[in-house]
Formats: sequence, C-alpha cells, structure tokens
Amino acid sequence: MLTLFMNAVPEMASEKEHKKVAESKLKRAMQYMPMLSPAEMLGGNFAARVHTQMVMMMDASGLVRDVDKYFGMYMQEHRFDLFPAFLQMTVKESHTIIEKWPLRIKMLPGEEGAKEEFKTLLSSSHTGIERYVKWRIM
Repeated sequence: MLTLFMNAVPEMASEKEHKKVAESKLKRAMQYMPMLSPAEMLGGNFAARVHTQMVMMMDASGLVRDVDKYFGMYMQEHRFDLFPAFLQMTVKESHTIIEKWPLRIKMLPGEEGAKEEFKTLLSSSHTGIERYVKWRIM
C-alpha cells in the first residue's frame, strides 16, 4: 500500500520554528535564485520587481526545508509505531514505486543544473513537502 502525506510537514512546524528557521531557509533558497541586477532594480517598476522577488523567495524557502525532521515528528505524534499491531502492516524503508520525497531538490547550490531544477520546482504547483510512505504486510 502506498500513502501520500501532503500536510504532515507544515502541521508539525510550529510558528516558533517557522520564525527560527525562516532566515536560514531564505539564505539557502537565495543560493538557487538569480538576484536582481542594478539595471533591473533601476528600470521600470522597482516596487513590483522587489515584491515579486520577495514572493518568490518565500515560496522558495519551503523547497529547502528540513522535511525529514518534521515528518519524523509527525510519525511520532501519530504513533506510526503502533500501526503494525493494529493493521498488520509496517513502513517499508526502501521505496521501489516512488521516492519518499519525489519533489525535493536533489542538487546542491552551485552544481550544474541546480538552478534549473530549482526553477522548475518553483514554477510548479508542488511544495516539495509531498511525502510518500510505502507499507508492507507483515
């Protein structure tokens, strides 16, 4: 059986944690993003360009979040450890159908193709926190 968890990470990331990690996530996201050049900042509608850049950075920060930490918290809170006794099923560690986090950024900043991968994910409707869990019958 395969299950999809789309809201587990944001449910576990408290407001306090959001504020604490926001700066580091923004810094990491900015490593993937092209910044406005001085010519772009001076030409046209500066306020609109800066606003657009800020919105992109906020969306981008979710793509670089430490999702494993929050999903682990989700599994603890929802007592995944009790599932085998009740459902006769357990989490399968190796995934053969789909990756655990198929929409996470795979490349590091500076690697060839990293900015393109980041741009593709950012322009999609995905958040990067979609987590699949594969179960096996005991």
